[in-house]
Amino acid sequence: CYRKDGETETVEAYYLYAVATKKEYRGKKLFQKLLSNIKNDLGADAVLFLVPEDGVIPYYRQLGLELYNAANPWQEGKEENGENRSIGGNTEEKAIELSEVKTAIEYYELRERTLNKNLEDTGAGFVSWNAEHIDWALENIKMLNGLIYRIAYETEEFLLAGFAEEKDGSRVFHVMETTLGRKEFEKIGAYILKEINCSSFYQKPLQFMSQKEWDTPIYLAFPLG
Repeated sequence: CYRKDGETETVEAYYLYAVATKKEYRGKKLFQKLLSNIKNDLGADAVLFLVPEDGVIPYYRQLGLELYNAANPWQEGKEENGENRSIGGNTEEKAIELSEVKTAIEYYELRERTLNKNLEDTGAGFVSWNAEHIDWALENIKMLNGLIYRIAYETEEFLLAGFAEEKDGSRVFHVMETTLGRKEFEKIGAYILKEINCSSFYQKPLQFMSQKEWDTPIYLAFPLG
């Protein structure tokens, strides 16, 4: 979903996941042919996108895909190593409730509610993952011993998904996806960190490649990396 000329547009999008060619078959342009067949099968209006490793970006550019920075609701600049700055937060304990998100439907509803509001308020588009994709993501997070929280604050509810890890000698919460904005992090971040026993939040910026040209920010995340 995205905004174009003040109107909300929706296009079918397809995520290319885990592309690889066996060593003995490389150099024969097999994926290039496969990609062409996929485009023909899906139709001219379908959008293909993927999250690339750094080393293969030039290759995908040759196939007509361009690199874009995914929108991030709490990103504010980057460190020299390309990672988002960690956020601590500095609020008193207020009417904040954390509960675990256990189902794909619950995750989907929390995500869609906030991102649709952001689309109306700011024009930032987003990829809408269906419940089947999100169910896979929940399993992925569980494999990492991660957690997914519903955060109720004032009159709104937010989503926070990720896992705790050791980074530079501290226990940090690696954010895989959140609908919390910077304003919310600054207000309630400290309380959340206390509840999950971490010193700060951390998230790498997410990039994606697509054959469609985007002139508006697109929120992609859901637990892709």
